[in-house]
Amino acid sequence: MRVIKVVATVAVVALGGCTGLTTSNMPSQTIDASFSGTAVNRDRTSALYMAYKVFPVAGYVAVCGAWAKKYGALAPEVFLGDSAIYLGEERILGSLKFFSRAQLEPPHGMSGQAACTKTDVRWRPEFATMRPRHTLTPSKYREPAWARRKREEAEAARAAAKQRAQSSTPTTE
Repeated sequence: MRVIKVVATVAVVALGGCTGLTTSNMPSQTIDASFSGTAVNRDRTSALYMAYKVFPVAGYVAVCGAWAKKYGALAPEVFLGDSAIYLGEERILGSLKFFSRAQLEPPHGMSGQAACTKTDVRWRPEFATMRPRHTLTPSKYREPAWARRKREEAEAARAAAKQRAQSSTPTTE
């Protein structure tokens, strides 16, 4: 029994010391005006908001980000996994699942802490003048497998019908 209490105490202390850090051991940052933002609306009453920031750390690109949800917005875990951050044409980071949850401040602001991570992309001087942008990556989120199969079947049926029509049309020589 005593061993369990010691292990539990050590685990609580260890976890408490990790608060605000991501897997790359970067401290979180407070969301402020230096963050860029994106809002993805599902309809007129629900949305998923993101705030993110890109900056240099030890010669590499670092990204901090957070999200907030309004009403019945999109599933954050799916949406963030299918998102990417770009600087110009350079893809900086693929999955944004490490983003932390923040508080939504009306009308469209956010407050709280943003989780941060250092990427393996080297910082280049031209990045300093670029604004980061968020994009959705082609994935099952944008087109579920059943919808893709249905679309592909419809395209194949149209192509077959077109080929049948062309082969049955008499040609004049």
